[in-house]
Amino acid sequence: MVRKGSPVRVRSWASGCPGSLPPSVALLLQWPLVAKYFVRYGGKVEAVRKRWTDERLDDLNHRVDDGFRRVEDDEVDARFEAMGARFENLNDRFDRLNRLIISIGGGAIATFVASLMLSPL
Repeated sequence: MVRKGSPVRVRSWASGCPGSLPPSVALLLQWPLVAKYFVRYGGKVEAVRKRWTDERLDDLNHRVDDGFRRVEDDEVDARFEAMGARFENLNDRFDRLNRLIISIGGGAIATFVASLMLSPL
């Protein structure tokens, strides 16, 4: 959104124009570009919709159903099993990391306590 009174940078297709223009002028310069795309693509969308017949819709429905049947077979189950194995591996890694942190922390605490006991006060 353009604030009122703020300068807007104009693209290079507006040759001969200064680098920053008031918003109203910049919007006027952009209208031919917007209109070109509206005219070029606006009519085609409606034409494509008119070509859909009941036979094509039925064919699309069957293709979608076939795709879901293929996915439902055991492809999804195999993927979930593989993902489960990866999570088990990840859990093992976290367990090892937890043991490492506890052992390092315990060693640091033991070293601190030993240094307090052995240092002369």
